[in-house]
Amino acid sequence: MRKEIIQPNPVTMARYQYNVFEKRIMYQVIAQLQREMRGEIKIDVSLFGDRYFRIPYKLIDPEQKSYSKVRGAIDALRKKDLAITHDKDHWFTGGLVNWGHLKEGVLTLSLPPAIAPFLLELATGFTAYSSVVVMALQSTYSMRFYEWLSRFRDTGKWYTTPDDLREMLGLSDSKTYQHYARLKEHVIDVAQKELHELYTNGQSDICFSYTEKRKGRGRGGQVHELIFTIFWAEKGKLADAAKTEDYYYVAHFMRTHFQAKTDDSKQYVDKALNRIIELDATRRAAEIAEKAKGKENPAAYFRAVAKKELGI
Repeated sequence: MRKEIIQPNPVTMARYQYNVFEKRIMYQVIAQLQREMRGEIKIDVSLFGDRYFRIPYKLIDPEQKSYSKVRGAIDALRKKDLAITHDKDHWFTGGLVNWGHLKEGVLTLSLPPAIAPFLLELATGFTAYSSVVVMALQSTYSMRFYEWLSRFRDTGKWYTTPDDLREMLGLSDSKTYQHYARLKEHVIDVAQKELHELYTNGQSDICFSYTEKRKGRGRGGQVHELIFTIFWAEKGKLADAAKTEDYYYVAHFMRTHFQAKTDDSKQYVDKALNRIIELDATRRAAEIAEKAKGKENPAAYFRAVAKKELGI
């Protein structure tokens, strides 16, 4: 099974504003639709054409401590539209989710039949990106930037404007982000920092730098264009073993319980994740992390067992 998500470019560049949990849910929906395209699974369809997606809850909320936020994400998706514009006389807008249901660790979603063709549209090309990376990111802005950069990674450049960026992120009506300095600080720089850290640690295949083009002389002119330079590890800094849901689960556990308050803790997380990949031990590491969550000191338990069993 491929460990990547392939997203239609109209969806990649569409206008929407989702939080982290909403994005994780939609990533899983897209991944299942594409698995069905490849003949790996069969998605249940109602008599009226609604599609039913069954997603393990822990993929959306690995720590299983955000039930109310996940439920809120479902409510938000029911009320939001997906807006895709091809040109002035060719566009689509429609609701994403009919309803959601959580029972026995499985999140079931119903999507209307009109949505699927846009998520699977082949004619305009696809954006492929690692499911592990996007599921590991903590900022919804970092998720969106990873999608955009993945689309343009073959060219090495992505050109856009502050206004277009606001539009795609659903921030056009926000007074806060009308000021470019705020957009730069709270959106662009946040995404750049998070992606760079993952890239440096070998946990992401993409990071970026950017330059600003201004109207007028000097630095006092208004920014009218942004040029993003994309750094892409073509052969993949992520080993195949890392491109799994187990690795995502372990990485999330470690980032949560081994908070980088000391250099020792940060170095342990980085080295341990790399060693888990080298040993092809993501499945066992995920089992250790799952058991550790029930212990009084999850970090200490994980560290002890990982040392004993995996030599980490």
